[in-house]
Amino acid sequence: MKLITINTLKTILVLLALCTVIPAISQTTNPKNLSGIRVDDLTDQQILDNMQKLEATGLPDDKLEQVAVQQGMSPEEFKKLRTRADEIKKRSAGEGQLPQTGRQLTSPQDTLIRKNLQDASDAFSDLKPKIFGADLFKTSNS
Repeated sequence: MKLITINTLKTILVLLALCTVIPAISQTTNPKNLSGIRVDDLTDQQILDNMQKLEATGLPDDKLEQVAVQQGMSPEEFKKLRTRADEIKKRSAGEGQLPQTGRQLTSPQDTLIRKNLQDASDAFSDLKPKIFGADLFKTSNS
């Protein structure tokens, strides 16, 4: 009786494992088949990954579309992919950069403002953080 129960449990565990693995395998995309890709449904990271895969072939830009079409992607979807990838690259390249206005800060008022801002930031530099590890996130602009 005990032997039948153990074998039954093993069978149930194997079936359960198969039931969870098969859907996971079927959801993975085939990198050679791009027909199922809809650019509107992709995240920014997925778009960058797909463009990097296409650009990794070493082909010029005009040939990339031909490769994508050969792998099943429609020309319209490729154009959407290229447009969104360019937008994402522009956004990520622009992060952390201040817009250039061309104005030089040379007047006495500007120098005084800059000095006051520096003094204000230095006033907080000597404070002891109450949170352990907060000094890891402290940035110094000097």
